[in-house]
Amino acid sequence: MAMYPAGEGELEDDARRSAWWGLSPGGSLLSKIAIAAAVLLGAYLILDFLREAYTNWLWFSSLGLRSVYSTVLFTRVWLYIVGLAVSGTVLAFTYRTAFRAAWGPPVLPFSDWAFTWIRRGIIGGVIAMGAIIAFSFASGLANRYEVFLLFMNATDFGITDPHFGIDVGFYMFTMPMLHTIQGWLMGLAIVLIVTTAGIYLLVFS
Repeated sequence: MAMYPAGEGELEDDARRSAWWGLSPGGSLLSKIAIAAAVLLGAYLILDFLREAYTNWLWFSSLGLRSVYSTVLFTRVWLYIVGLAVSGTVLAFTYRTAFRAAWGPPVLPFSDWAFTWIRRGIIGGVIAMGAIIAFSFASGLANRYEVFLLFMNATDFGITDPHFGIDVGFYMFTMPMLHTIQGWLMGLAIVLIVTTAGIYLLVFS
């Protein structure tokens, strides 16, 4: 962040630099608020999912199709967990790396108090943004459960593609799943590039 606390000039030693520019949000009220907001968002999404799942469970049970919905529910849950773990890990690592790389010696004449709250506000905002993105991508992947269920129950059609020499069942079951994963990762990469560039511009400016 291109800001100097008023009257201090350049920080003279690494210890003090670390104290001012470190990324640990443990002592930041705004960061704690952001983390609490992320937790509340996650709790809301989980409760909303459980409400929907319970309603569907009762409906399918009344039709004698409980095992069908159990398969769907299990698939959606593990897809959500995988999506949240992958997107959350990638976002956290990339954003932390961006902060470490972009945060430099301050030059603007801000007071110690103002600079501290600016720094904490940026970190808190990024935490909240990363949580929203991670939950969104996890939900998006879970909503594609049909594609993964088709892949897991794939069968051969007994007809070979004359050009590639593979069973045409590949195009019905495997290829849609591969396209889904590719599109999901591409979307995550695009969002990651755009938001990380925004963090660099915000912190480094």
